[in-house]
Amino acid sequence: MAEPFKEWFNPSVVAALGERQRQVDPSFPLTRFVAEATDGLAALELKGRVAHIAEALRRALPAEWPAAVDRLLAAAPPAIDGEEAVGQHVAIWPLLHVVEVHGLGDPARSLSALGELTRRFSAEFAVRPYLHHHPELAWAAMHRWAVSDDVHQRRLASEGARPRLPWGGRVPALITDPGPGLAVLERLKDDPALYVRKSVANHLNDVTKDHPERALAVARTWLHGASEDRLWVVRHALRMLVKQGQPEALALLGFEAPKVRLTALSLNLTEAWIGDTLTLSATLEGDVSQPLVIDYALQTPGARPERPSEKVFKGLTATITPGEPLALRLNHKLREVTTRTLRPGPARLSLLVSGDRVGGVDFTLRAPD
Repeated sequence: MAEPFKEWFNPSVVAALGERQRQVDPSFPLTRFVAEATDGLAALELKGRVAHIAEALRRALPAEWPAAVDRLLAAAPPAIDGEEAVGQHVAIWPLLHVVEVHGLGDPARSLSALGELTRRFSAEFAVRPYLHHHPELAWAAMHRWAVSDDVHQRRLASEGARPRLPWGGRVPALITDPGPGLAVLERLKDDPALYVRKSVANHLNDVTKDHPERALAVARTWLHGASEDRLWVVRHALRMLVKQGQPEALALLGFEAPKVRLTALSLNLTEAWIGDTLTLSATLEGDVSQPLVIDYALQTPGARPERPSEKVFKGLTATITPGEPLALRLNHKLREVTTRTLRPGPARLSLLVSGDRVGGVDFTLRAPD
């Protein structure tokens, strides 16, 4: 079993962070910092550990913010050259958290520090309070980073402003009006780095959740004269709308209403345990050649019996041809993740073809006692 993410932050990591501080300032209270940062650490989850270490670090730094932030920067590891091994400096997350929480009184200096620290570990979480409390300065920084030579700063300009950034603090203005973020994306939609383009696509996908028509208008514009790289961005950005069968999203990507017949559908298991792999087998036939988006939906019992839980999963794209049945096999491993609990009981796996639910098979989901 993989080590839990929270174990990224343990006593040895705390000691290493303190030692870097002591190297740039021999008077740094290393023993006190380690003792305070590790006291109660084991009982905390990931973000709680980051915040706990950060607070101990702030108490050990100079009281005046300019001196404190200068010390953080002096003790930071070397910047990462390129997008490879982007997670190698995850241990400095507490430094970013110090700036996130304690730097708001000096936003210009703190935003400059985040622009530098993001070259070691992403400042996507730390920048969000600045977008909320100091929007004018923060958006100016975002536009500067969007045209930076540094790939990590360019990605921060998109990722930090995502309306629904996973694990990120909410910034209500980003959900109410995605316009400022979309203006940044215009600078980044053709970025040479896939690392940045993925963020652009995820940002626009966030916009589809609250402002689908606006996101579709952006996608429609981006498709004019689009390169293959930009086509990928648009496809990835509209993935949620495609799973929902949104007609305009499907049409923009070249998928019309499906003209197919389901001639066979079966599931390999009538009873399945968490950890098993389901295989949905299906055969489609059609009278016209047509590209199709094939997805599937897993419906399981919800927290309340009257509200089943359903999630749509991406399958594949395929082209059906008259006289040539299209045979499909879709595999799904029943595993729990932090964002989705699988509950035992009656369940169903359904086949979706270009947004249309063409059939499904019931089964019983079991869980260990």
